[in-house]
Amino acid sequence: CHICHTHPRFLEEYGGTREIHLSFSCPEAARLAAEAEEIRFESELTEEEITCGNDIDPDEYFALLATREFALSTVQDESLPFYDRLALLLQAAQRLQRLFDDGKYELCKPLLEVTAAQSRHIDRTRRLRLKGTSYFAEIEAFSALEHLTEEFPQLLHRAVFTAKDGKEFDRACAPLLQRFCALWLAHYIPKAVCDGQVDSKIRFCVLLTLAVRRLCLCENKCAPADATVMAGLLAKEIEHSEENVKALWGILENDSWHEHLIMQLPLCKEGEDHAI
Repeated sequence: CHICHTHPRFLEEYGGTREIHLSFSCPEAARLAAEAEEIRFESELTEEEITCGNDIDPDEYFALLATREFALSTVQDESLPFYDRLALLLQAAQRLQRLFDDGKYELCKPLLEVTAAQSRHIDRTRRLRLKGTSYFAEIEAFSALEHLTEEFPQLLHRAVFTAKDGKEFDRACAPLLQRFCALWLAHYIPKAVCDGQVDSKIRFCVLLTLAVRRLCLCENKCAPADATVMAGLLAKEIEHSEENVKALWGILENDSWHEHLIMQLPLCKEGEDHAI
């Protein structure tokens, strides 16, 4: 029907390119995302007239496309533990932002190539990850937003602190989080062409991914079906409100969030495969 053809999709236009992304607020879209073997783009040329403005900076835009390619490759690289991949993404985002601030877009791709080849960028996060924290400060950021359901603020209140072991959840759901994170990255990284804040877009995607995990843990829900439902709830509460999304982007521009997000990433001990 017409509703199902339009509702679960986000439509973005960049110059002569139109992108269509799925929203997890549609249960069927979330199920399809959960079952996907790989997140990739399918493209086609059309003869449709370009109706949007074409005033984006091409150098910045192509730097963002290279960033997205790196992000999708990294988050789906199963040779690394999943949370190590998120650590690498956060490290890359912080370094990339300096280049975006200076308009040095031509240096982004070489930086990404070097980052992908060096494990030391992951090793540098180990101290913070060992320190860890049971306090999920992101909940306070969510609490300040407009709420669209009665369930969400109650859930946030229960999730502020939790010391629950997440290994059972990670064994069952890390592959699922990988797919959700990849789809969020694919959608949001190019949107930095509007404000130049690539770091906040990547942090936003990592935040949503970790929020699925934390909210499931606080409810003692460790099945993939539970994580899929939680991703759908987050999509309804966050992604379907432009004001909420922009508010979180603004908050995440603060570099203090870099360390806090890294502290949320579990360390995979030698011999464990739950985070792969």
